[in-house]
Amino acid sequence: MEEDKAQLEFANRQLAALAETAKVFGATPTEDELLSVAPRQLTQSLEFDRATIWYYRDGTFSLASYHFEHDPPERIARWLEHIEQKGDRYPPHFHRAVVERRTIHVANLRDDPEWTVDDTIEPDVTSLVITPLILSSGPAGVLIGNLDIQQRAFTDADIARLETFATMLALRLDNIRNYQQLETLVSERTAALRSSEDRFQSIETNISDIICSVSPDGLITYISPNVGMYTDATPADIVGHSWADSAHPDDQGRLRRFLDSMAAPDHYESGVEARWQQQDSSWVWWGVKGAPIMNEDGTLREIIIVSRDITEYKEMIAQLASANDQVRTKQAQLVQSEKMASLGLLVAGIAHEINTPVGAIHSMHDTLVRAVGKLRKTISDSVGDDHPATAKLVKALEVIDEANRVIDSGTQRVTEIVRRLRAFARLDEAELKTVDIHEGLDDTLMLMHHELKRGVTIERDYGELQPIPVYPGRLNQVFLNVINNARQAMDNQGTITISTRLSEQQITIRIGDTGPGIAPDHLKRIFDPGFTTKGVGVGTGLGLSIVYQIIEDHRGEITVESTVGEGTTFTITLPTNLDELVPT
Repeated sequence: MEEDKAQLEFANRQLAALAETAKVFGATPTEDELLSVAPRQLTQSLEFDRATIWYYRDGTFSLASYHFEHDPPERIARWLEHIEQKGDRYPPHFHRAVVERRTIHVANLRDDPEWTVDDTIEPDVTSLVITPLILSSGPAGVLIGNLDIQQRAFTDADIARLETFATMLALRLDNIRNYQQLETLVSERTAALRSSEDRFQSIETNISDIICSVSPDGLITYISPNVGMYTDATPADIVGHSWADSAHPDDQGRLRRFLDSMAAPDHYESGVEARWQQQDSSWVWWGVKGAPIMNEDGTLREIIIVSRDITEYKEMIAQLASANDQVRTKQAQLVQSEKMASLGLLVAGIAHEINTPVGAIHSMHDTLVRAVGKLRKTISDSVGDDHPATAKLVKALEVIDEANRVIDSGTQRVTEIVRRLRAFARLDEAELKTVDIHEGLDDTLMLMHHELKRGVTIERDYGELQPIPVYPGRLNQVFLNVINNARQAMDNQGTITISTRLSEQQITIRIGDTGPGIAPDHLKRIFDPGFTTKGVGVGTGLGLSIVYQIIEDHRGEITVESTVGEGTTFTITLPTNLDELVPT
């Protein structure tokens, strides 16, 4: 009975010691401080005689920290001298613990064939427990505990305590390193947020994790006092309540699954994110890491949980995503600008090549018309209108006249097409030009004539407009995109109505179609970068976002109205005094 009571008291003392260890670790902000305090915590709180921590890098070990609770200074000095003389020669047990990621118990150093005399740290050291420090990035070193001064053998409970301690130490090291990596990531990839550097330094200086322990049924059994920084409740108010139920309703299920995973220590989740409410009633994101404490029979005894405020990190990620979307849109605009510039150069070259033969045709056509006229007069003067051959010659000349009219019409159409192509693909789109909006619309329709003629009817309702300053090439790109979207929406069958109006100091352009319309849930996202309703491989989702940006650059506005089953109308509003609004 007395023995059972003593064991119970010992177990309770060790549980309290682990909770105290979690509190001490949570209040230790740097890796150097953590390595300094950990061995002392192991010996003083968990009643080990000696504790050492060895770092493992590039296949070798180096002493990181140590604490001998009962040894005199001269003995510690001899031990340090011995360590220095050994150099990089260490027992194979160190490497095995790291490589195999398991705890190694050397019950008797003298009977262990792998532990040579040279490996023995001190003559009276007979046994050690070596457990690896496993971080998320891999093994970081080993933690070694010793009980020789107490002159008792290691029990499974001793080894379990050492392993739990090592897990807590590795978890805290992970937290510290992850936070340092987070700071590096933020520093490297958020140049736009450098103005808030002082605020982040203040957070770094004053940050403190919240440590708590949770029972297997999910009730809080301990929470660190610094919880008062985030809530009006005291630790006494919180202990005994459900840990998961205190979180945001949408996160409670995820937290319960996280707790349930702790019952399988080889497969438990290493971390989770959730929201808790703070003093001002706002919800704050926390990054949570946990480590299970197991009973000797393998059942879950308790869970040690470390939580850190990651709200600003989440906001930074959202801002980075937004910045990436903006960069993507700008890149697409640049690509489109390059395409338009290349098109302009191509059209200019083609126009030159076409104009030369067309000019020759037109010139020879004039010559042919005059020659036919002279031939007709010569026939009339020489043969006479009553001659039998005259009727046949007149009929042949009429055929030539008809051919001349066809040639004249064709050359004029080719000349007009080339002129409109050059007008559409302007090379001076970076400069403001005063242009006729109707001309830009007609140029666009002419360019799309081949696509539209197969079943699309164009209805023009042009008002009286004055020429206004715009970026012609970019505005033509808007017309092309909106009209082409309308054509695709109608599947090349329907009516596109284009109307223009002038009111006060702005011009309104409305482009409507008789297509199937746009669903309301899609309508509010129609200008978002990357959003498309055309399906995979058909649309990039950048067209209307670029259109939106171009109209904004014109200090204008574009809106959309749509009724499912009836059609869609885009309304573009442009100022008539853009040259006064844009700085020179």
